[in-house]
Amino acid sequence: MWNTFSPTLGFSAIRTLISLMCDPKWMVDSYDLSGAFLGTKLEDREVYMRLPPEAGKYANKVLRLEKSIYGLKSAGKAFMKQLGEEVLKFVERVEYKSPGDNSVYVQNAKFEKLHDDQCMYRYRDELGREMIFASYVDDIICCTTDKGLRERFFDHLRKIWAIECTGTLDRFLGIHFQRSDDGWSWKATMGSYIDKIGQRFGLIGSAPVYTPLDPGFVITEDDIPEQPDPKLMEEFRSLIGSIGYCSTALRYDISYAVSALSRHLAKPCKKAVDAARRVIQYLLTTRDFAIEWKSSRQTQQDQTDNVLIGAVDASFAMDTHTRRSHGGYINFVNDGAVSWKSGLQSIVTLSSCEAEYIALCSEVCEVRYLRSLLRSLGFKQRDSTVIWEDNRSTILIAENECSSAGRSKHIDIRYKFVAQTIADNIVRVRYTPTDTNLADILTKALPRATFERLRALCQGNKLGNYYVDATLEHERVMCMCDSNTWMTTSVYSAMVGVI
Repeated sequence: MWNTFSPTLGFSAIRTLISLMCDPKWMVDSYDLSGAFLGTKLEDREVYMRLPPEAGKYANKVLRLEKSIYGLKSAGKAFMKQLGEEVLKFVERVEYKSPGDNSVYVQNAKFEKLHDDQCMYRYRDELGREMIFASYVDDIICCTTDKGLRERFFDHLRKIWAIECTGTLDRFLGIHFQRSDDGWSWKATMGSYIDKIGQRFGLIGSAPVYTPLDPGFVITEDDIPEQPDPKLMEEFRSLIGSIGYCSTALRYDISYAVSALSRHLAKPCKKAVDAARRVIQYLLTTRDFAIEWKSSRQTQQDQTDNVLIGAVDASFAMDTHTRRSHGGYINFVNDGAVSWKSGLQSIVTLSSCEAEYIALCSEVCEVRYLRSLLRSLGFKQRDSTVIWEDNRSTILIAENECSSAGRSKHIDIRYKFVAQTIADNIVRVRYTPTDTNLADILTKALPRATFERLRALCQGNKLGNYYVDATLEHERVMCMCDSNTWMTTSVYSAMVGVI
């Protein structure tokens, strides 16, 4: 059995890459590789095909393929393998002077493949020129600080494939990107894709709704049919696939709704279908929703640009059928979201503290990946990453496990690395009140006012400052209650490092 899988560029990597391009020195262009598979050699196997009757004198002859064709199961893998090899073959001869003795040196600069994403490559030479190449099969993003270098690189690739530059990055995998005129910000939307699915399901012009799910939405055992209706199942799976792609690509605000509804794919009911259609109505209502990443000369001078921060939350025993908790996290770079997740936890937890701790573990895993990706792209984090959490007990367990070992020793050992990650100064977990925890939007169906407030905050500016200000204000209000409260709050805040 031959392996036929092929790597593809992750959406978190795409968003992270664009968030780092908030600097006029970077030129960000998209490319289309025509007939990608047709120029790819087949080297690891022998494939034969019979020509159709329309092939004239070669009709019905059996020939061996030397290059790939569309429809071949191994075409994607063969293409990505050859594309990677050709990228790594590109060599730029660079002459530079040593700053110490003014001697002239020669460097053969090359790309290196990122271990954090197999579809991304980075070039950097002694002259300070940089280029990042990212591909999702035949759709390519190229970021560079030198136009001539970029053209020589693509001339190298054009020896094998027909590659066309479509200009400054505008559309990529259904996402519309827009760069500001000064080059210091990027905005991403999905209006065209939302219009397409709205038209597909006949919801264009439907009544507006302002939350993805009704706060009281729940599907009980009585709602689930014993035998699912095939037509209902087909419609529901199409709905979930459509809104699921939105959630994965850009719309983190519907992630909880997609997670909650996708549990009923095996046996959908009319209530679940109506809820999925409501999500599309919400998408149409908020068609112009955008994620915006921003930087400036001032943030560069202050070294506050390209900083990763995160938030995590969990809702205890949220699922009425399994009593598993629902966890979620969201991470930001340059004031815009770059990664998020919303889903049921894999185990049943015994308390809200434990549920929050399991969610924190997932967030720490994601932060470690993002920090590694940022470092590979040349944007190493100067300090540990701040993660905002609204459960004080979870913070204490994470920061000082030995003091609560008896209470948490039943938690699986694989989650214990959170404490080690904190001890290694990779992340810092800080308290924020529940009403300012941005990850709350990913763990439950919220009332409209709360949902819109948190969504607006996720889209806001200076997220790090906002979190600090909101947390300190919360602590100040608590301190004003009475002297006992003041003492407890002050001591605790000093312990977790809030104040």
